[in-house]
Amino acid sequence: MASFDIDPSESSHPNDPQGGQLANPNTGHPVEHARAAMSRAPHNNGPHLSPEQSPLWVDNGGLKFSSLSSYLEIPFIHKWLIGLCTALGLMSGWFAIIAWPRTYESEAKLMVRVGRESVSLDPTATTGATLMLQKTQEEEIVSALEVLNSRQVAEIVTDKIGADAILAGELPAEGPAEEPGLLGRAKKTFKDGLYNVLLFAGLKDDISNHELAVMRVGSSLWIHSPRKSNVIIVEAQAKSPQMAQEIVDQATKTFLEMHLQNAHTVGSFDFFQEQAEVAEQALNGLVDRRAEFMQDRKMVSIESSRALLQERLTGIDRDLVLATGQLEEAASSVKDLRTKYAGTEDEIVASKIAGSDSTWSGMRQQVYELEVAEQNLAANYTNDHPKLKRVRTQLTGAREILAELESERVDENRTPNPMKATLLEELQRQETRVVGLKSMIAEKKRQQFAMQKQTDDLLEDERELTQVDREIRMAETSLKVLQEKLEEARVISQLQSNKISNVAVFQPATLMERAVSPKKPALAAAFLLLGFTGGLGLSVLRQATSSSLRTSDDVENQLGCPVVASLPRISRVDSPRLNDQKRLQESCQTLVSDILLGQRRAGGPHGRSVGIIGVDEGAGASTLAMKLATASATDCRLRTVLVDGDTRQRSVSRSFKLNGKPGLVELVSGSASHDECLQSATGVPMQLISSAADSCDDSLNNNAPEIVQSLQAYLEDCDLLIVDLPAASQPDQAIAVAQHLDSVLVIVESEKTQSAAADRLLRRLAESDTEVIGVVLNKTRSYLPVWLRRCVGSQA
Repeated sequence: MASFDIDPSESSHPNDPQGGQLANPNTGHPVEHARAAMSRAPHNNGPHLSPEQSPLWVDNGGLKFSSLSSYLEIPFIHKWLIGLCTALGLMSGWFAIIAWPRTYESEAKLMVRVGRESVSLDPTATTGATLMLQKTQEEEIVSALEVLNSRQVAEIVTDKIGADAILAGELPAEGPAEEPGLLGRAKKTFKDGLYNVLLFAGLKDDISNHELAVMRVGSSLWIHSPRKSNVIIVEAQAKSPQMAQEIVDQATKTFLEMHLQNAHTVGSFDFFQEQAEVAEQALNGLVDRRAEFMQDRKMVSIESSRALLQERLTGIDRDLVLATGQLEEAASSVKDLRTKYAGTEDEIVASKIAGSDSTWSGMRQQVYELEVAEQNLAANYTNDHPKLKRVRTQLTGAREILAELESERVDENRTPNPMKATLLEELQRQETRVVGLKSMIAEKKRQQFAMQKQTDDLLEDERELTQVDREIRMAETSLKVLQEKLEEARVISQLQSNKISNVAVFQPATLMERAVSPKKPALAAAFLLLGFTGGLGLSVLRQATSSSLRTSDDVENQLGCPVVASLPRISRVDSPRLNDQKRLQESCQTLVSDILLGQRRAGGPHGRSVGIIGVDEGAGASTLAMKLATASATDCRLRTVLVDGDTRQRSVSRSFKLNGKPGLVELVSGSASHDECLQSATGVPMQLISSAADSCDDSLNNNAPEIVQSLQAYLEDCDLLIVDLPAASQPDQAIAVAQHLDSVLVIVESEKTQSAAADRLLRRLAESDTEVIGVVLNKTRSYLPVWLRRCVGSQA
């Protein structure tokens, strides 16, 4: 008997808030109230298949994966396949590590310090009018790398080690060479024969051993420098550590020799020695020429002669400026004296005698009397009175006359003016000075002209002497430069003789006995990854090409039929856990509601008949039929009759331990009545019809209409008639019987039921008037871990 369980998270129906109490005991027929209550419950199982509708299992493209969890479950479904492929990958990696040829490496490190090669140029390059350039450290490193990577270095290393040793990958052993064994001779014969065949076919060129060895050295050497560093790393790989060390050692020595040769110009010392002697002779000739020129001119130096002339010219200029200023001053004095002399009087007043004037006194007395009379009249009369006006007119006239008169009288005595005589004397003296200054200025100008002539002669001599001095300085500079370059050439020649360079080998070629290839961790990881990805690819391919139905999405996408319930697999069906029992009860309640909400045949009896049919044996159809009948009778309080229509398996009869009363076989054959076939279940308020009595070994051979007709009488007294039909894969009349029932539930076993078998069953059912309620996906399994399932659920 198949076992099953459900999971509300995978079921397409929500929990019923009524807790199974769907009928109202205080009202009418329980079926109607159950239908009314169930109609109010939410349904997410999609539309039911009816005869009027087109088939829902039309091919929709065969989609295998339609959700993220479907993809994530693939590694967990086929974990053993992936594990096997991973183990094979690890084993293959182990064999590869054993069989892979070993490669050894040697390394040397060179330090390129700041030396003469990087702080100066070759003496022959800086002799002319060129700039003193300084190479940067990066240029020095790049140049050294180019030298080390040149073919010349590879050829020299090949000549030193030997082409045969390089091609063999090992240094020749000391003493006489050993004769190769039989295996060695066979291997050599095979290689020679293969080489001749490829050479004859034109696939290989005829290359000498020396050229092959040079190519081998060039490909085995790896020379590089870390970023922002003055260290050069020389690495080589070979079949033996000794050969790798020898290649690196010879490459390093060859580079040092070439570096010394490239930093020196041949013949530079002799060249600069000869040029220095020529420059010294030219300088001595110029010095003698300058001495003869100074003797001919009778001068000590141009500077002293120039200073003497400059001093004389300065004195003359100073005297000329002073005389000119004095002349201007004297001329101005003469002009001023003449003006003053012309404006000075010939005679001046010698003495003055002052006295009082009687006319002014009388006039002043008269004015005083008029003022007193005016005040008296002004006190007695108005301003317009004739007397007052007359007195005021007289007072005004008297004041005017008094103002014109002087109060005192002065008597003067005159004599000749002595100032005019003094001005005349000073004027004569200044005129005489003007004449003297003019004469001195003329003499100074003559002297100035003579000194300028001497200055012009001195400048001409100075020009000639300056030219000679310039030639002497140029000769001295040239001689100094040649002497410096001669010293540099001598130092470079001496450094080359002593093999002194700015390149230091601070790490000679190393002898590393540990092979660098194959890299065992990387190789193992690569084969491990290859095995895992191969197993994962096979898992995806296997899952994609699988014709079985595993998830609700597979059923709906490939069959086009709705999944009304998804029941997970559990290990204990007879005594399930409380949580599993509750979920199973809720799923069965939902299925009962789907059955009652379906369409009833026109003119049919009161109750409804539903067939539970599995696509394959062991799909759990019998177990679902028993649980569905129990939920209908117990939770929904429906009058339920469960018929065991599987006469081969008889799972329902064994599960409920029915007695030896007749069953469906006897009922259809007419050997037993309807009441004789009914049996009551223990502990469950429902009735059962077994497949056949214990003593009956006959099978159900009647046709489908007769079988269904025999069960029609029970529909008058029950609300729901559940028929446990044999699997569709059995040669019984399960499909034919299902075509004559009101509705059918198709049971599909997850991961075992083939889509072609389920499709054939649904197409057969579509040919009748039977309503296909949907598909129940039984024994589903969730391969995702709980934490991953929660993550996927949260994303959804």
